[in-house]
Amino acid sequence: MPIAVSKKVRGAAHLANKLRSLEERAFRKAARKATDDVGKDVLAEVKARARGINRTGSLRKALGRKTVALKSGAGFSAVVGARQDSTTRIRKSWEAVRAGKRKKGLKARFRRLVEHNGRTILVNPAKYLHLVEYGRRQVTVVKKKVLADGSAVYGTRVRPVAGTGLLRKSWAAAKPRVRPYFVRRLREASAAARGV
Repeated sequence: MPIAVSKKVRGAAHLANKLRSLEERAFRKAARKATDDVGKDVLAEVKARARGINRTGSLRKALGRKTVALKSGAGFSAVVGARQDSTTRIRKSWEAVRAGKRKKGLKARFRRLVEHNGRTILVNPAKYLHLVEYGRRQVTVVKKKVLADGSAVYGTRVRPVAGTGLLRKSWAAAKPRVRPYFVRRLREASAAARGV
């Protein structure tokens, strides 16, 4: 909704462009806030559904969201998924500790060492969230005689595992609540632009 400014006033064209850009900026800000609200809602839904999936607890802890602007500038997108530890930041922080520039080093928040069949395994939720979501198909031996991981022998065939559809079901549950977020945020932006 552009603001009409008379061109008879000296410098009014510049002012009109400035007002249009301010208004556009206000609506972009409202759209970003609404997208962020939707991301929060979907994340809450995903975390509620993830309570039933409790192997190590790392997946639920690693779930997070972020709002990103699309490269085309056409809008925003909310991304919900498993966050990753920045191994570079952790390594550099410990180098700074050794150099005496820092008192404490960063620790891995989402990856976890787990005992499984007498072995210690590093569990990283970002690496297996797709398996929780979509499952896995049946695995059959092709070249080797049996499937094994070094300590356990699984046989010549491993059954398929059905996915939980965690993210898709959460989005389906939150989808009816998307429109009200945008309506509320855009009303707030238009009221602020009018000075109400």
